[in-house]
Amino acid sequence: TDILVKPFESLFEQRVYLKIIEKGYKVIPQYETYGRRIDLVVEGKKERLAVECDGDYWHGPEQYLNDVQRQRDLERCGWVFWRIRESSFYHNKNQALSNLWKALVERGIYPRNNNQKEAVNLNLINLEKKIAPFMMVGEGA
Repeated sequence: TDILVKPFESLFEQRVYLKIIEKGYKVIPQYETYGRRIDLVVEGKKERLAVECDGDYWHGPEQYLNDVQRQRDLERCGWVFWRIRESSFYHNKNQALSNLWKALVERGIYPRNNNQKEAVNLNLINLEKKIAPFMMVGEGA
């Protein structure tokens, strides 16, 4: 989708979210913890993984230093992070996300059952309904 919807801060972040939920994972966007926000949190039954989406436009040297400090602070609180760069994602989405799938398995985080996947599909449908008024005639998925 090419229309940014809340709570996402960028289309890149929104697209990564959609790829993760397509696999059946539970994902919480803009997760607040310890006075900080994490782009996406993938939750399992007992574990969770913080996913940070490093947009090429927004992540210059100064922002990178801020992000590293925020990540270190949250790691001291027990968070585990996985980062993805926007340029890598758009170059080859499957390759860029392949290490995420491995990291999730290593943490014991697995896709939800079929009933939960149906709920994910409803989330996708609701997202599509939100952006449908903005799509031009003839545009497709």
